[in-house]
Amino acid sequence: MEANNKAIPKKIQKLIYQEAGSCCSFCGENNVDALEIHHIHSRADGGSNEPENLFLVCSNCHSKITGGSISVHEVYRAKMKLRSRAKGIRESPSPSNVIRFDRSINTGIVANNLRISTSAKSLKMQPPAGTIAADRDRRNYIKHLIDRYNEFKKADVNVKDFHYSVIYRIIKREFKCNWDCVPIEKFPNLAEYLQRRIDGTILGKNRRSKSQRNYSSFEEYLTSST
Repeated sequence: MEANNKAIPKKIQKLIYQEAGSCCSFCGENNVDALEIHHIHSRADGGSNEPENLFLVCSNCHSKITGGSISVHEVYRAKMKLRSRAKGIRESPSPSNVIRFDRSINTGIVANNLRISTSAKSLKMQPPAGTIAADRDRRNYIKHLIDRYNEFKKADVNVKDFHYSVIYRIIKREFKCNWDCVPIEKFPNLAEYLQRRIDGTILGKNRRSKSQRNYSSFEEYLTSST
């Protein structure tokens, strides 16, 4: 199926934000700059820009969805709760509106109320080939640097209203995609970018002035992880 490269119309974007009350549908993050619209049935597989296929989340939860730690099962349930709330409908499963997940990939969603039947404990989306998400070691190292940056940034005494999700938005702005969807060939660029940001924090500068290291290299990280 041909990938969907069309931009989401502004009218539909507004509808999705209204549906979720302008906050992440999982963690409740309400920093508008950190919010993103997720395609339930992915763009790469031809997922449409129709409201039924769109879901508001923060960049942090978005990365959890694409990485598989938030399952497709959970995404569909959360989406249907939003739709039911918006329409003032009680969630009462109807035998005629049942989606069964007998395989790892669902081809779409056609239901007003959703009951999920599956033998699997969770359904994970396959990471796009050729991206950091598809390489476990590189993905884990970048996540290590992101967590390290957040740890250092939170320690800055002049930082107020700290949000863990902000760095994900910054990366998306810089690399034009979510952090784990960055092409694998740009892994060194993303790693260096995050290292610079870690070094640029107050804590990072203080540690460097004392000749203390702020992070391990990729090779050192691999060695310590084995």
